[in-house]
Amino acid sequence: MAITPFHGADRSFDRMFDGWPNLPFEWNDRGELLEREDAYVYVLDLPGVDRSDVDLHFDDHALSVSVEQTAGDEYTSRRRSVRERVQVPGSVDESAISATLKNGVLEVTMPTVERENHGTSIPIEE
Repeated sequence: MAITPFHGADRSFDRMFDGWPNLPFEWNDRGELLEREDAYVYVLDLPGVDRSDVDLHFDDHALSVSVEQTAGDEYTSRRRSVRERVQVPGSVDESAISATLKNGVLEVTMPTVERENHGTSIPIEE
């Protein structure tokens, strides 16, 4: 094993955290936006999270996911949070968006719609 100038400091730092309780899991707060034929589907792993801890909001072609969870007892407390904002590249029927949270997996389905208006031609005045 090579000895570096920081060898002692590294060991001291590691010892400082020995015995700390480990979190039961780590959140990978990066979900995945899938594009299907008739909808965009956003999938995010949220193990151990209740529906009541999740807040979903859609506006300006973006899905916002917010999770706040606090756990502990009279001596210790842990707070875990996730905040995601995902831009959706196409038009979505906002009134038909649905979400499920099953077995620790959040799945938000955002049905796509055809744009009726493809813009307006603007004439240039002389």
